[in-house]
Amino acid sequence: MTNIGAIDIVGFPLGKLGIGEQTRSVARLAIASGFEVNLIDCHHPADQFLNDHTEFEHYVSKGFKNPIRIYSSTIQHIGALAFRFGLDFFDNRQNILHLAWEFDSRPKELDSALRLGDELWGISSFTSSSLKNELGLPVRTLHSAIDVPEFNKLPRTTFGLPDEDFLFCFSFDFNSFIERKNPLALIDAYKESFTEDSKVGLVLKSSNFQNLNDPSWKSVSQAVANRSDIYLLNDVMPREELLALFDCCNAYISLHRSEGAGLGLGECMLLGLPVICTGYSGNTDFCRSNNSFLVDYDLAEVKEGEYPNATGFRWANPKKKSAIEAMRTVFENRELAKEKALLGKSTILNEFSEHALANHFKHLVDDFAKRHRTI
Repeated sequence: MTNIGAIDIVGFPLGKLGIGEQTRSVARLAIASGFEVNLIDCHHPADQFLNDHTEFEHYVSKGFKNPIRIYSSTIQHIGALAFRFGLDFFDNRQNILHLAWEFDSRPKELDSALRLGDELWGISSFTSSSLKNELGLPVRTLHSAIDVPEFNKLPRTTFGLPDEDFLFCFSFDFNSFIERKNPLALIDAYKESFTEDSKVGLVLKSSNFQNLNDPSWKSVSQAVANRSDIYLLNDVMPREELLALFDCCNAYISLHRSEGAGLGLGECMLLGLPVICTGYSGNTDFCRSNNSFLVDYDLAEVKEGEYPNATGFRWANPKKKSAIEAMRTVFENRELAKEKALLGKSTILNEFSEHALANHFKHLVDDFAKRHRTI
C-alpha cells in the first residue's frame, strides 16, 4: 500500500446526477484500493438536483484532511467551484482534476481552471485526448468503475409497462442537456421502426425537468403524444429501482451526440442487455463492434445554445437509417443480440469493473505521489 493511506475526494458524492455518480465511482475505487477517503460535498442550495444519495454520506466532512486531493467533476464545474468557494479551495499543491468533458476539443478560456490542478485525469480516453495541453500538466485516464449493486427484481407492472412486449429503454437527465442526450432522434427513429401494434415498446426514463412549460420537456412529451407504445417515466428513482427498470426491459438504446463516459450504457451491458448506441465518444472505450450495435454518424458543429462553452465544437449526428437497422436487428435476431450482450457483460466485468480498475487507480495515485514527493 502507498504510504499516503488517505485521500480527499471533492465533488458531489450525494448528488443524484451523472457527476455525482462520477464522484462516487472515484470513492469506490479508492476504498477498493485500500485508501481511507474523506469526501467534500460541493453542493449549493441553488443547485437544481437532489442531493440525498446515502451511499457515502458517512464519509463526508466539512474540511480537507489529506495531502492529495482529487477533484472529480467537469471542466465547467471546476471553474464554478473556484468562483463559489474561492481560490483557497484549491490551495493544496497536490491536486488531481478528474474531469468529464464531452467533446474532442475544449474551450481554451477554461484553461485557467485547469491550472488549479497538478495533473489531469480524463474519465475516458476520448476526454483525455481533449485535455492534452500546453500548460505542462500530465494527462492520464481513469475510467469510472461500472458496477451495479444488488437490487430486487421488479415486475413490469410496477412501472406500468406491458408484460409481453419487447421493450427498448433509454434514460436521460434534463440537467445533462437534451440536445446532447438526443431523445428526439431516438423517438423519431423508433416511430419509423415499429408501429403501435408491433408488440414493441420504447421506455423513456427522464429526470430533473423543471416544469411542464419547459421547452425541452414539451418537445419530448409532444413527440410521444398519440403513441401508446412509448412510455415516458419522469422521476428521480433510487439507483436500485432504476436498475430494476432497465432489467425488466429487453434492450438499451442511446442515440447520444456525445458522452464523456456513458455509464448508463455500461451498467446495462453489465445487466446483460444488448446495447445500441452511437459509435462515438467516451462510451467507445467499452462499446465495441463485437459487443454492441454501433450506430453510424456524421460529425456536426454544436449550435449556439445547445451546450454551454461548446459553440462551434463537434459532436455526432447519428444516422436514422443505421439506428432503425440496429433496432430491427435486435428485435428480429435474438440470438445475435444475446451473443453481443454476453460479450458486453464480459467486457465490463474484465476491464471496467471496480475490481478490474482498482489496481490502475492505486498505480495512478502512487505515481502521482512519487512525482510530487508525497511518499
